[in-house]
Parts: sequence; structure tokens; C-alpha cells
Amino acid sequence: MTASEIINRARSLSDLPNATFIDHDDEVNSLWESWKDIYSKITDSSDDYFLNSVIIDTSTAVSLGENEYSITLPADIYKIRFINYKESGRWTNMNKFNTNNRNRAPFAPQYRFRGDKLWVTAGTMPPQIRIDYYPAPVKPSLPDASLVYALTIPVYNRPLITSTCYFSVRDNNLTKNIDYLVYIYNDDIFLQSTTLGTTVSLYTAATAPHSIVYNLGFFYWVADDGTGNMNIYRAPTNFTAVLVPAAITSTNNITNFSIVGGVIFATAGGSTVTMNLDGSSVAPYAAVDTKDVVAIGTDIYYINLLDNEIYLNGVSLNISALSLKTDGVYLYYLDSASVLHKYLVDDEILYLNVDYIGNISSNMASVIRSNLDIEAVSILEDTDFVYPLNEANEIMAYQCAIDFRRKQAGDVSALFGRLTEIWDRFFDVLRRDEGLPERRISEVPYTWMY
Repeated sequence: MTASEIINRARSLSDLPNATFIDHDDEVNSLWESWKDIYSKITDSSDDYFLNSVIIDTSTAVSLGENEYSITLPADIYKIRFINYKESGRWTNMNKFNTNNRNRAPFAPQYRFRGDKLWVTAGTMPPQIRIDYYPAPVKPSLPDASLVYALTIPVYNRPLITSTCYFSVRDNNLTKNIDYLVYIYNDDIFLQSTTLGTTVSLYTAATAPHSIVYNLGFFYWVADDGTGNMNIYRAPTNFTAVLVPAAITSTNNITNFSIVGGVIFATAGGSTVTMNLDGSSVAPYAAVDTKDVVAIGTDIYYINLLDNEIYLNGVSLNISALSLKTDGVYLYYLDSASVLHKYLVDDEILYLNVDYIGNISSNMASVIRSNLDIEAVSILEDTDFVYPLNEANEIMAYQCAIDFRRKQAGDVSALFGRLTEIWDRFFDVLRRDEGLPERRISEVPYTWMY
């Protein structure tokens, strides 16, 4: 069951399917806290579903003194299940030593924890130690709700929307993010916010602008100056006043541009150049026409317009693309079949029926769908909870519903009663194999030394 399905169920249970006072952070945090509760109960029960194993070469151990050593543990350790050591070619249980015995040289290796290290006392250090452990729980990822724009524009007129750019800014009180979508419609520039419920006409263009981008308080776009000369224009904005643009280039042949880390990459007449955000310090970058230059770390990706393939630092990845964007971690590219892909090492289909992608900002991508819906869609993954107990998903749904209803100051008694029943069933299922013949004894054997 996916995270979004659990949240949808929780909203239904709490009778708050469309409540806007429950925001994305509320949903993620409630889901995360509930999942941690479940994960802790599962691992406390000695269930082996999440068990990881690592074998450590003890030649890396650091000597702390005579017969005692320190070993670095895996960074993702949450709880230890078993520790074993290699003796005469076979694995043997390693026991935890009592603190009274910390300065004795035991016959067999024994351990305790010291911070994030394994503290081992041994007369002779074994060649290998195997640690079976539970990794730390992973915070689930939940896609945010899509934002829909330009609803007042009839569908038959939406082909006149030629460029979109989504971004969000903090309000003056720094209490919330305000969403904005700037778009070019019928050669004019509009700015819309679903948070504010406003649509503002920012600029009436004399010639057709395209490729509009917002960056650090300015809008940038490419336009004809009226005589056939194509240059980059920019205008400062307060999101309400009419824009007053000025050309920042004078090469007269700019076809497209990208802003990457405070640098403009612009395609101009068979080559790509770089420049500062004000158009100064023009320098050659590549002797080819490029499009959608993006960066991940120090790596530069772009579409080479000679073959419409994605290039990494000048070398083709043999991936055909119409558009290329990034969130700084992954690449997102649009192919000719209207499929939006997420890519870095593995290729994942993110959305179907996308005809245009404008940009990615704040984990949202501005897109124009094949049905001409103008949207900002979430690029966050939808965690699939595959742990094979249906009760785990039900617990999360009911706990989230209680959290949502509590934020409304509503009655949670019925939800809490049902949640208690599901927790009882969860523990019954978790102990489903306890009827099998197994005699459980203490993990730490008692001896005369205790």
C-alpha cells in the first residue's frame, strides 16, 4: 500500500478529505511517526523481516589496550539482533560481557557498545565478526498534491500558453510558502497563485516572448526586439507590478538559455556561451547548439540540438529527449511519447501524458498535460509499504486520521477505539509462529560471573 493511499484513507476516516489546514508536512510527519511506532514494535518482537547482515574484517579493529578493541559499526544500525565471530571456519555466538569483566581477558571474544563502536574483549581476536542488525527506519516519501492553474482559460485556448515556470517564496511573515506559476499566454505574461487566489497580468508584450524563468527576484525570457533580433530580457518583480524589462544581451541571435548556479548558458548561432546574470562576461562554452543545460554537483548535462540526445560533460548518454530538467539530485527528461522520466542511474517513468515541462522547483515540476491541463506536479516518490502485515497499513491510516481530527479539535474516541483493536490484531499476527516448537532462552547466558 502506498503512502498516498494510506493518507487518502486517513483523510476519509477523519471526514477531512479536502481540508486545507492539513498540509503536506502534517501528512508526512504523521505518517512518519506512525511508521516509527510500527517499526519499533516489529523489531522489538525479534521478527527477522528487516534483518540486515554485515561481515567485518577485524584487521580494521583499533586496539584500545591489552585484549580490547574498537570496531566501527555500519552507519545505518538501529538495533543489534545477533553478533557472531568466526572460529575454526564456523560462526559462533558472541556474548555480551558484564561491565565487571571489562578488564579480564576472556577465553572467547565478547562485546559491548561504546558510542557508535563495537567494544570487543578477546584473548585472541577472531578474523571476522558478523553483525545481524535492524537498520534505522527510513522516512517515507509522500507526493504533494498537484496544483492546477489557468482554469479560467478555455481548453481550446490553452495551446496559446507557450511557457510556464513554477516557484514558491516565503510570505512577508515567514509563516508559509506562496506558490506561483508564471506563464506566457497569447504572448502576454501572467502570474497566478493558488495560495493567494490571484492572477496578475504582468506584461503585455509587443513581440512574442518565450522560455520564461524566475530567478532571485527577476523574470528572464527570450524575445524579438521587433526587428528580428532575439535577445535575453530580464525584469525585477514584486509579483504585482507591471514588468519593465531590459535586454541583457546584444548578440541578436539567442534562441534559448538556462540559468545554472548563477550562470546563464545561452545558445547563440551554432554555439553555446556563458555569461553572468546581468549579461556580462560572455565566454564560449561549447561549439554546438545546446538546450536545457542543468548541473548535478560538478557534472553538466544538456541536450545537444544536433542529435537531440542528453550529454554529460560533452559525452552522449544515448538518451533522446525533448526537454531536460533537474532538482539537483536526479535528471527529469521528457521524451517524444509524452513520457516524463526520472533518471540518474536507473530510468523510472514518473508521469505519462506530459507534452511540456517548464522547470522543477521545491519538489514540483511545471507541466502542460496532453489534455492541456496546466499543472505543478510533485516529483516526490510515493513510498510503497511492502511489509507483509495488512494491519501495519491500517494502523498508519487510523493514527493519521486521529492526528488530523485532533488538529481540528474533533472527537477521536471512535477512531482510537478502532485503532486499539487493530493494534491487538497486529500483535496476534506478529506472533503467528509462536506455536512452533522453539524454546526461547535469554540472549545473554547467565554464568557465575553475573
